[in-house]
Amino acid sequence: MLLTDRFPDLRADLDSAPDRVEITVKASGQVGVNGWAQLEVLDGLLESVGRPVRGG
Repeated sequence: MLLTDRFPDLRADLDSAPDRVEITVKASGQVGVNGWAQLEVLDGLLESVGRPVRGG
């Protein structure tokens, strides 16, 4: 599902796009996860690193 009809040519390629996840770790220890993957994969990844703690 796309949130916009702006790029209709991309719709056909979505199912064939490989899952990609980018993980960044800052010097402070903050971890960021960005990308595209199945929910089960993301759940397993996030389960292994624990719950986020909001910093101030």
